[in-house]
Amino acid sequence: MTAPWCIALAWLAFGTAPAGQIALVAGTGQDNQCVQVLDLDSGAMVRVGPGSYDGAPVWSPDGARLAFETRSPEGLGICIVDADGAQPQLLTHSHKWNRIPRWAPDGRSLAYAADDGGGVFESRVVVYDLESGAEAPWPAEGAISLLRPVWLPNLRLLYALRAGQEITWGASSAVPLKGLEWLRDGPALVGLGVVKETKGYTTDLFVITNGAAASFPEWTLPSPGKYAEWAVEPSPDGTALAFESNDGGDREIFVLGRKGCYDVSNHRAADWNPVWAPDSAWLAFES
Repeated sequence: MTAPWCIALAWLAFGTAPAGQIALVAGTGQDNQCVQVLDLDSGAMVRVGPGSYDGAPVWSPDGARLAFETRSPEGLGICIVDADGAQPQLLTHSHKWNRIPRWAPDGRSLAYAADDGGGVFESRVVVYDLESGAEAPWPAEGAISLLRPVWLPNLRLLYALRAGQEITWGASSAVPLKGLEWLRDGPALVGLGVVKETKGYTTDLFVITNGAAASFPEWTLPSPGKYAEWAVEPSPDGTALAFESNDGGDREIFVLGRKGCYDVSNHRAADWNPVWAPDSAWLAFES
């Protein structure tokens, strides 16, 4: 029972679920995976997804809707549906493959990774404005391959890390973190950038806006450019980031906060899928 319960926690945490409801994926294989909503009081299960390669659902901030990836005529698209299955909407996309949507804190837009078949080496972060129906790449112009974007609730952690440090902006110039002028373009995401290293490629943590993509300062991470990071999740209060890293020999859960970066799950088993408690004091994860 432990692993399924952890998965349910993960999907509940990305938004505000209605009391007594769990959104999940059920099916015997990828071709019939379907998003469903379980009512804990009655035990009733309501199908809300098309049921063809549906991905993990995420609740909107108000708990009224779900977003998830699903089969589209071209590849994978993002679907939005009411929690009771009403008003399903498959978004119109510029790219064929669109994955892992996340709601903005105000519920007015979605961020996700998109590509045209090149996978992780050609992935872009795209933000969809639900009011206008328009997509926009973030950053607006050239950037490295970016994966799995998640909205930052605020800039508290970035302000705490800023004193006298520098970050790398894109693949070239260094920009002072001190004034955070590079975040002048508004809301920010945190995600993963694919970077080249001596023996191939790996992933590092990046801050992403509509104007730039910037890697975190080297001193903030355990081994930047050497190990692969994944599944980055900001704490609800914005003071820390939890993420997976294979630094240490297998997958571990690290937390980056104002006082440094620490391996919080250091043992022989692989650990993944970190999820914050609403008060930002605890983490749940699969192991």
